[in-house]
Amino acid sequence: MTITSQLISSSAILFLTKIIHRGLGLISTLILARILVPEDFGLVAIILLTIQFFEIIGETGSEQYILQKDNVSNIELSSAWSLNVIIKSVIWLIFVALVPLIVDFYDNPNLKLPLYIISFILIIRPLVNPGVILLKKNLQYKPIFNLSVIQKIVSFTIVMSIVYVYPSFWALIAGDIAAEIIYVAGSYFIHTFRPQMTFKAIKEQWAFSQWMLFKSILGFTRSRIDLLMVTKLFNTSILGQFHVIKNITVILGLDILAPILDPLVTTFAKVKNDAKKLTYRVQITFAILMAVTIPITVFFYFFPFVIIDFLLGDKWKNTYDLMSALSIMFLTLSAGWFLNNCFVALGNVKSLFVFDLVSLIFTFTILYLLGQNDIIEFTLIRSALAVIVTLSFFYYLGRFINFSYIRMTLLLLPVLLSSVLAAYLTNEVKVIRFEWSILNLAFLGSVYFVSYFISLILTSTIFIGKLEEFKHIKDAIFNMFK
Repeated sequence: MTITSQLISSSAILFLTKIIHRGLGLISTLILARILVPEDFGLVAIILLTIQFFEIIGETGSEQYILQKDNVSNIELSSAWSLNVIIKSVIWLIFVALVPLIVDFYDNPNLKLPLYIISFILIIRPLVNPGVILLKKNLQYKPIFNLSVIQKIVSFTIVMSIVYVYPSFWALIAGDIAAEIIYVAGSYFIHTFRPQMTFKAIKEQWAFSQWMLFKSILGFTRSRIDLLMVTKLFNTSILGQFHVIKNITVILGLDILAPILDPLVTTFAKVKNDAKKLTYRVQITFAILMAVTIPITVFFYFFPFVIIDFLLGDKWKNTYDLMSALSIMFLTLSAGWFLNNCFVALGNVKSLFVFDLVSLIFTFTILYLLGQNDIIEFTLIRSALAVIVTLSFFYYLGRFINFSYIRMTLLLLPVLLSSVLAAYLTNEVKVIRFEWSILNLAFLGSVYFVSYFISLILTSTIFIGKLEEFKHIKDAIFNMFK
């Protein structure tokens, strides 16, 4: 099996498993949105944003470090695990000490106890068996995502049980903590490696990790700058709406796409010293990614009502425009994630740090000056800035990988044409409405995506003889089923 076939095969397994994983998440959202109020989701947004920021502060980049190495010893694995555990433990102590200040900053005493409870994630998560990284390195993703499905099922059961007895945001916090415990415990069942506390191979990793740490903090702040600003510019109810819609439109979509993106670091790293092969593989993988990302973005933009009506119910109808505006960020974040993986595979984390710093300053300055009046206006400005930053990111990558912008455009042309045509055909039949929201979503979704795939197959055949990448992708898909 070729490396491209192996990549597609791994991605297909992860994609199907992730659908199950996120399907339960959708059911959870569907239920909770009808029980809880936007203010509850606003509190959860603040809690999660805070804990995620402190997680990023303690990011050692151990997984990326192991993935980009050609050969990894047991000492290196244990050293990476040890560094992660020690740093995250220190960060946990700092977080606990700062909780009173965080509560004062948001002027909300209801945050105090939840922040103390959620803080335990910081010392649970780094205990994951580093053998899981070896599975990823070898593209053996099936046991990892089998574990994630079990994790989600148990977490979902806990959330639903608590919210049935006591409807509040505490159900979500309990579910998150339970999910972390299950994943850590399960990681020792899916791989036989057993880490030991050691720092014998720490020097080389720290040379990599120090830039990864700075890059992670800046990258997190840049990607969450909108949410950080919304927490201060708008009330808790609007924050809750923004948080939920962004989760559905952006984060949910990216989680489904993660199976395509996860193997990238490994496959790129294997050919990073061969400029021609690396360029070719980058172009093929980006074409596959965009073939999934672009049609989802277009559907979210033109038909937000069928998604919101089904998932969230009547009290969220005023968020249609918000989902349309946020859908653009789904596309830019997908492309940004891809570009980020390219730099990590090359081991060029310092360049990522520089780019994240410049783009963060640019984004924050424009948002602060222009985006403080209305949440829709704020989101549209944020999405426009994301497009500018992503295009700049592509140009920046071109300094390190000599790919053809014209060839990349031609690879995307069938996807763009097919998405536009599918949107036009679906718009013509959207007047057909059913009483149940699930039927509206199923009908319009089926019309759109069936139209898209048929159109994509037809338009791609025109380019197969002209662009070698199309033939390579087609052959890889067929070889996967032999």
